[in-house]
Amino acid sequence: MWFEFKDIETEALKKVISYNKNKLEIELINIFLTIMENFEEDNLDFQINDLVNLLSKSTHRADLTKIRKIVKEKWKLKPAKNTLTYKKYALLSDGSFTEMSEKGRYFSISKEWINENFDELMS
Repeated sequence: MWFEFKDIETEALKKVISYNKNKLEIELINIFLTIMENFEEDNLDFQINDLVNLLSKSTHRADLTKIRKIVKEKWKLKPAKNTLTYKKYALLSDGSFTEMSEKGRYFSISKEWINENFDELMS
């Protein structure tokens, strides 16, 4: 390239890029932010199956393969090297979240990472 992205970056371009984000990604980020806000957490651990369950009551249905592709390929998150205990969040039938302890190879996401990659959702 003959120029850097930051040289041509404008508010209008940022808006176009944000509208082209995958709707499933946006829904997952909104779920993460809701959980982080409700439980006053800055980091969140999850397994792919947890996300399928959290999305089950949303309008965005997704299978394991689509979610795994977003988490591993698009977001480039890496799972924990060993099976460890983490806090799992589940969506109850009344729409509230509950916290429980679970074991597995989980992924971690932070509020800072969300701010860097999805800053348009934070404003």
